[in-house]
Amino acid sequence: MLLKQPAKVSNTAKLQAVVSNLELLYIKAKDFHWNTKGVYFRQHHKMYDEIQEVALDWADTFAERMRSLDMPVVATAKQYINDAWYPEAERAMVAEEMLKDMKLTLTCISKNVQELIADVGIDAVTQNKLQDLCADIDKQYYFVNSSMEVK
Repeated sequence: MLLKQPAKVSNTAKLQAVVSNLELLYIKAKDFHWNTKGVYFRQHHKMYDEIQEVALDWADTFAERMRSLDMPVVATAKQYINDAWYPEAERAMVAEEMLKDMKLTLTCISKNVQELIADVGIDAVTQNKLQDLCADIDKQYYFVNSSMEVK
């Protein structure tokens, strides 16, 4: 029994980081949703709404998965910040900077989730959920990237 504990704690921390980073993605997308402006305001406003929905849905899915595996879930700002894979956005960004920042954020999340998918210590059901999450994050990246002006 003692041999299994380190793996469980390790997986708890890994899945907690997924939840934390999805909650932080929600906050960043909400910030951009509220503060975007410019010629493409409506499209960007709606796009950030969709990112928020994806982030919250997946955060809830992974928190519920953790609970089904009898893992605790910590839902505090301190925990989220401690687990952050990417920095907060700078203040007073223009629309194009928001898009670039969101691209980097989504890339970072995708990379970290892909590393978790490859982790043999994570059960198959959770790995499948991570694969689906990665597909949704990559889809949001595509939308953001496609919204950027070609120069």
